[in-house]
Order: sequence, then C-alpha cells, then structure tokens
Amino acid sequence: MTALRRRLAAAALAALLGLAAGRAEAADVYVKLHTMTVEMWDSSGLFHQIILDLMVAFPEQTKLDKSVVYKIQQALQSLPYEELAKPSGATTVKAIAMAIITKQPGGERAEDVLIQKLMVF
Repeated sequence: MTALRRRLAAAALAALLGLAAGRAEAADVYVKLHTMTVEMWDSSGLFHQIILDLMVAFPEQTKLDKSVVYKIQQALQSLPYEELAKPSGATTVKAIAMAIITKQPGGERAEDVLIQKLMVF
C-alpha cells in the first residue's frame, strides 16, 4: 500500500512541476457533428445512400453552428456518386468538410476532421 501511495505522490508532484514550468499540453477537444445522410443516383440510374458521422478536432473548446452539417450535406449531394464511391472517397469527404468548417465562425481553428462512420449503400 505504501508503494502505491509513493507512486501517486510522485505522479502528483511531477504533474505540479510540469504545470509550474508551463509544459502542460492541452488535449484536443472533439466536437461530434450530427449524422448526415446523403442520397444520390449514379450514372446507371441506381439509387445510393451514404451515411456519415464526423468529428472535428479543435485545440480548445468551441461552438459550431448546426447549419454546418446541412452545408456539408449539400456540398456532398452536388458531387456525382462515382466520386464518392472511389477508394479515395473518404479523403474527398474530409477535404470538403474541412473547407466548409474552416469558413464558419468558430471553425477557423479546426485542426482535423475525423470520420467515425462512412457507409456507402
């Protein structure tokens, strides 16, 4: 039991010394966007549905307008289905989402867009 107390005390002391030296690094804050559903037709006339869950990484706490999801959804619906069905479809989604989010108030500090779920039917 005393070894555990010593370890905890040493860890607490190291954390305090790190804070005093200004070396504490803040963890990223992740903002989850609402689930998006994109419906489109391909060149053969077949109906397809794409379901997306995205998260945005920020260096600090921030707020995004809920309309950003609608704007991303509209931008994706304007693309042909074949563009999103390629193996590089995820990078296309990330690039479009990042471009739209950085133009929004509070979104200019976005570091990355993470795809939680990308289902193409």
